[in-house]
Amino acid sequence: MFNKAAIIFAALLFAAYFIFSAPFSFPKEKVFEVENGMTLSQVAERLDDEHIIRLEMIFKIYVRLFEGERSIKAGLYYFEHPLGLIEIAGRLTEGKNGIGLAGVTIREGETLRSIAAIFENKKMYQASEILKAANSDFGDEFSFLVD
Repeated sequence: MFNKAAIIFAALLFAAYFIFSAPFSFPKEKVFEVENGMTLSQVAERLDDEHIIRLEMIFKIYVRLFEGERSIKAGLYYFEHPLGLIEIAGRLTEGKNGIGLAGVTIREGETLRSIAAIFENKKMYQASEILKAANSDFGDEFSFLVD
């Protein structure tokens, strides 16, 4: 009798771990977007498709039971490393995107090169990327006043 109960308990423990832990294929440094107006089902399906959660049905049940059907907040979410289902649900319902804020001060008169260097020193962007983007021709996309 004891052996059967221990086996059942161990199986349930393993099943719970499997269901609530991060998938083995969880993408590292993943940015996930919840668009405005997305339903819980749409969010769960995308999370499953992108290997962020294992079972979309369990995610939906958990969110409905503990957070509320309409509690998912729109926005961009950054997952630096694999997280379990409960942590993912908490982040999405509390709006904790995992992206830290960084202060940047750009003084009047700064050149484009010095601004690019500021962002590179903060490890936010490569200076070369900023300079390349700044020198791009946006004439097709935007209309500018001519001097």
